[in-house]
Amino acid sequence: MSDANPLILILILVIILITALATNYYFHQREQQRLLRQQRSRQLKKEIQQTVDALSALRGVAAPAAILERLTEHAARLISQLADINPNAGVVDQLRSRQDLDPPPPAITGLHSVQRIQSAIRVTLSILRMQQQRGQITPLQVTEFGKELAWLHLSSEAELYTHEGRKLMENGKLALAISHFKHAKIVIAKAPSKEPRRDAKLAEIRQLLEQANPFKQESPPASADPG
Repeated sequence: MSDANPLILILILVIILITALATNYYFHQREQQRLLRQQRSRQLKKEIQQTVDALSALRGVAAPAAILERLTEHAARLISQLADINPNAGVVDQLRSRQDLDPPPPAITGLHSVQRIQSAIRVTLSILRMQQQRGQITPLQVTEFGKELAWLHLSSEAELYTHEGRKLMENGKLALAISHFKHAKIVIAKAPSKEPRRDAKLAEIRQLLEQANPFKQESPPASADPG
């Protein structure tokens, strides 16, 4: 019996050690899973924020409905994933509310507006390419969407120049206004010649240049009919 006591003691110690290791492994795994969920939750919130910001900015410049629909679907998918990982109704409901109700910002009002739009375009292109890789949209759709976004990129930059040029013209600073209008013309001229909106925008800018020209000749008054 006395010989068996050390064996029993060793067996008990082994059981205790295994139990301790198993318990430690269990809690370590739980902590790792918690940290992974937390990391994924932060990443999803960041992606949702970027998508909703892009959606809001592109609404403000009347982007095609098909592009806005793609962004809306992407935001909804991310919000659903976040709800599965972190079922915090307050956060999820707040994000859903912003996605649906966030009003579009005013159109071009300054450099910040253009930077916001162009950042939205970069985010949107990234999302579209990802959707293409997943087979959610075709390469042809990505190409067509890319053309629309390229036009928005150029037209928003040109609109900034014309916006500032108009203000300068109103304040009598014609030389500076002309410089801004010329920059707008250069930007729009970069658009492909097949772009249907290019010529109309160039015509608008040429008209502004003519209005700002300090040497333009006034049309002579119509002479009265002899009578």
